[in-house]
Amino acid sequence: MIIESKDKRIVLDTKWKDVSGKGPSSSDLQQLFAYSQLFCSSQNALVYPSSNHYCQHGKYAIEGNAVSGSLVCIGLKGGFSSWQDDIYKAVACLL
Repeated sequence: MIIESKDKRIVLDTKWKDVSGKGPSSSDLQQLFAYSQLFCSSQNALVYPSSNHYCQHGKYAIEGNAVSGSLVCIGLKGGFSSWQDDIYKAVACLL
């Protein structure tokens, strides 16, 4: 998913697996790095389902190229409208 504003382009790479206590895999980070290069994005995030909602910012490097990235976990408690609120909060944490 790509979100664009006048001065930012954000890439959100949504995943289906639970990474609680493990963190993202190297292949997920490599895929996000490829998207960041392809779409020239200023912000990037891996988005996973989780039992709790949280957002963690950081940087990762592949072959000396550092890229800003975030790990966003969307809590799956509640109904569809609750998920929409959590997705909104996740995107807001990137802005």
